[in-house]
Amino acid sequence: MNLKNNQLYQFGPYILDPGKRLLKRLGELVPLTPKSFDMLLVLVENSGNVVEKDALMNRLWPDTFVEESNLAFQVSKLRKALGERPKDHRYIVTIPGRGYRFSGQVTQIQSEGDPQEADSPFRSPKEHEGAASGPFNGFAGAADQRHSLDKLEEPGDSIAPVSCNQGELDADGSGVKLILSGGTSAMRPASGVYSSSSQIRSRLRVEYYALAALILVTVGHFLLNSMATAFPRVLNYTQITHDGLQKAGFVTDGSRLYISELAYGKSTLVQVSVAGGDTVPLAVPFANPGLDDISPNGSELIVANNDAPYPFPYWIVPMPGGSPRRLGEIRAHDVHPSPGGQQIAYFVNSNLYLAQADGTNPRKLLTVPGKSPGCASWAPDGSKLRFDMDDDPITGGHSIWEVKTDGGNLHSLLPGWRNPANECCGHWAPNGKYYVFQSTHNSVTHLWAIQEKGSLLGKARYTPVQLTSGPTPYSMPVPSKDGRRIFAIGGQVRGEVMRYVKQAKEWVPYHSEKSMVDLNFSRDGAWVTHVAYPESTLWCSKTDFSESQQLTFPPMAVTGPRWSPDGKQIAFQGRMPGKPWKVYTISSSGGNPQQLIPGDRGEAWPDWSADGSRLAFGGWPFSDPENKWVTAIHLLDLRTNQVLVLPGSEGLFGPRWSAGGRYLLAHRFDTQLMLFDFATSKWQELAKGDCRFGNWSRDGQYVYFERWEKGDIYAVRIRISDRKQERIGSLKPLRLTIGHVRCWSGLAPDDSLLALRDVGSQEIYALDWEAP
Repeated sequence: MNLKNNQLYQFGPYILDPGKRLLKRLGELVPLTPKSFDMLLVLVENSGNVVEKDALMNRLWPDTFVEESNLAFQVSKLRKALGERPKDHRYIVTIPGRGYRFSGQVTQIQSEGDPQEADSPFRSPKEHEGAASGPFNGFAGAADQRHSLDKLEEPGDSIAPVSCNQGELDADGSGVKLILSGGTSAMRPASGVYSSSSQIRSRLRVEYYALAALILVTVGHFLLNSMATAFPRVLNYTQITHDGLQKAGFVTDGSRLYISELAYGKSTLVQVSVAGGDTVPLAVPFANPGLDDISPNGSELIVANNDAPYPFPYWIVPMPGGSPRRLGEIRAHDVHPSPGGQQIAYFVNSNLYLAQADGTNPRKLLTVPGKSPGCASWAPDGSKLRFDMDDDPITGGHSIWEVKTDGGNLHSLLPGWRNPANECCGHWAPNGKYYVFQSTHNSVTHLWAIQEKGSLLGKARYTPVQLTSGPTPYSMPVPSKDGRRIFAIGGQVRGEVMRYVKQAKEWVPYHSEKSMVDLNFSRDGAWVTHVAYPESTLWCSKTDFSESQQLTFPPMAVTGPRWSPDGKQIAFQGRMPGKPWKVYTISSSGGNPQQLIPGDRGEAWPDWSADGSRLAFGGWPFSDPENKWVTAIHLLDLRTNQVLVLPGSEGLFGPRWSAGGRYLLAHRFDTQLMLFDFATSKWQELAKGDCRFGNWSRDGQYVYFERWEKGDIYAVRIRISDRKQERIGSLKPLRLTIGHVRCWSGLAPDDSLLALRDVGSQEIYALDWEAP
């Protein structure tokens, strides 16, 4: 990878400048020897890939034969410079028998200015001449010598320490000769000629005291600087829960964790000791509780009744036992008590309110039109709130905002830090010194921390510091009551496609080796396209999953692929980071995806007409209802590139064309399935209620869909000719996945029902951390 002169590498709190050969941590210079810098640059340039030992040896010592132990020695020095402890290799990972891999998340950034040359640890000896001044400038050479010792890089090289108890006057009386270990000597100029041995001893004593003072000052300065530039880091991970169930959120009272877990589309509440163990169910007066927060004294949970119409009514649930009670007349989403317990903050649609602890005397703090704020966190002193904001429901970005409790100084917490922004779910440490949050970048979520308060020895640094890295994503951080740990959700996301055997009335695995979703089969039934889950990349293969080929690559995310009638192309909706979903096509044999419609208006769920000359598509059902472009069904003529709105389709999405081309099926979110008849140019209702994932049978005689009703999820097919409905089977035995692919279902070439079930795991972990 070749960078322009003004481009740098950033990872965690570090910035690496290849042009100036500098490494900085939170603005402070990190001294590195030339060999260490070369090794770090090679590893960072190949971030995520294994760099073989031979390649490293050739790069660092191109014309010299050295032992392999020198490589290990350099790695050890580099890890120490990056603040890694033994067995805590957050950046440099050893691949046994092969080499090393840089595992930190690396971003290329533009330089805002050239670093000062005086800051460089690689200045030439001439640049150091005359640098020292003051009463101890005679010893400045010791400091300068430090920079000229970079050549002492190999194991066994050392510098003999000064032996300060050996000193004598030079023969001509012009200076004091200090005897160094190993028999070498150095001259210290004398200020005059001594007339007696006592004067000599007195003079030497002064010199030695001065040297000791200089050493103490230097060591003190080093310690102060080290403590001032220290940054937080995770030291150890401990798994707390062991049930593998999806976690929607949790709170702690100091000794226990109270957790909202998901199963079959509903949430339940459980508790577990902070030391770990089995989870124990909690009783609440309704079936689908939403856990929002806990009172400051840890005695009461704040819980929403998610089965009630929105805005939700809220309840106070005493812990460890007691009778639940309503939280006044509050109907909202996301209710959070102040640190002292006298107030609550809560959200209703686009509004943030403050009220008394019992829900009385509400007052509107702010309104953010067109947004959906939530997940508030109070500062420990109660002076301000931070909350999440959906920056754009089409692009899916989130950011963290801050406002004072008097409604003033509303602003984004990290403007311009990530583009696009995707941060949320933050909490302050109890002492207010750090604020921890999650950030998602390139589809991977990790935890970060911001230092809010400085220590006695240094100022606060508001630049985020990455706490977690590696393949396991961590989310929803909650600091412990004593501030020594961070609890977070971690786990692996994986789905398994299941097929319903109607005769046996049971679900069986369709293909257990692949975690995938959105299966769609070519018209001849010989090929299948699917989306890898959770990577969101598009693949194509034969129906036995042989001859598999990856068609799209990160950072593009893909969903909803559909085969063209001739089997030569695949249409899908794709999205680049920070951009809306757009309709693309790609050759089934591979190539570059082609965006069909320019602009930034969102498009989703494309499908082909029977003759392949047109594409129907809609928009996201959660977008602005006044924007007809993203909420109506559109028809794109591939011959003329003209786009027409299908009359009467406002508010509909997810179009699906029948095999013969006469009908077009569309969804109205959670309320209806609608059918457009091209022969009559009219819409008619096909099914009513919570209907999802409508798909046509191969012969076009039936529409299959999911119906969510009274706590059950089951598959239905409806015959077009007479509208007769037939229940196929229940999806409730399947543990549903989370996210935008939740409970996906489709059809195999023989019209048997396919559905995605969750086979991943989510657990809560305790992260011991160092928070200087």
